[in-house]
Amino acid sequence: MLAKLKNKTLIDDYFKSNTNKIEVLELAKELNLSIPDTIITTLKKDLLNCKWRLINKNISNIAHLSTKDKTYHNRTVEIHPDLLPETFFPSLFQKLIDKKYELRIFYLKKKFYSMAIFSQEDAKTALDFRNYNYLKPNRTVPFELPLDIQNKLEKLMSRLELNTGSIDMIISKKDEFVFLEVNPDGQFGMVSQPCNYYLEKKSQIF
Repeated sequence: MLAKLKNKTLIDDYFKSNTNKIEVLELAKELNLSIPDTIITTLKKDLLNCKWRLINKNISNIAHLSTKDKTYHNRTVEIHPDLLPETFFPSLFQKLIDKKYELRIFYLKKKFYSMAIFSQEDAKTALDFRNYNYLKPNRTVPFELPLDIQNKLEKLMSRLELNTGSIDMIISKKDEFVFLEVNPDGQFGMVSQPCNYYLEKKSQIF
């Protein structure tokens, strides 16, 4: 059935949506985007040699585990290497970056629609804004990306042959734009609605 999509008018190509996270990080670095220090290892000793605080993130696509009553998602967590076993399954670790705020950027046909998320102002969401505080949601505002960052991200999306996708970045306390990842299947609603971008209308022209 999926093969029939090739004959339909789509915003993007479904068959190009399965990106490799490590390759994307390497390409971003090649294009002079800052990325977090990253290590993939199976050994506790490798992490003990790191000079920075560590977080753990998924290597490939996000996994979801559902039961009758609840759905469990991957979340970014801080890792304390001394509590780990000597060996473990191959895992990706990155430097924990102290941030001012983070950006969720929706890319649609060579244009960027960005939203700043002030997740660091709440202990519940400081490490991962997806630990939503429904009683006191994070403040979010429209954000204008600097032209040089737009140019680098445009080159990245072009090299990945993507017309659309959600890009995650962090603004560090040193005002550095740090690229985290791109999700080709990212939803535009969480950016469009709070920022009044009306992307559901813009997407109809394709």
